[in-house]
Amino acid sequence: MASVKLEEEATERWGDEWSIFIRRWANGGAQIIAEHVEGLTAEGYQKKHRLMKGPEGDLGHDVVLVEQREIVSQEVLEYPDGVDEKSG
Repeated sequence: MASVKLEEEATERWGDEWSIFIRRWANGGAQIIAEHVEGLTAEGYQKKHRLMKGPEGDLGHDVVLVEQREIVSQEVLEYPDGVDEKSG
């Protein structure tokens, strides 16, 4: 499974300081990215290293700067038992 190899590579590079993001599309496709947050730049951007596997299993690595998005409003409509606003 692609995510297992990605997890192994992320652990080798960053120890336990990474997370996996999976985006699935209705057509069955998926994008899996392991991400490590390095910290903030002097300009206040969040610097992230990302790993992803290509269709042939080759490893990609990029670095992105992200402007933090803030939640300006939240209305809880319904959360299942055991899920709060931080984990949901």
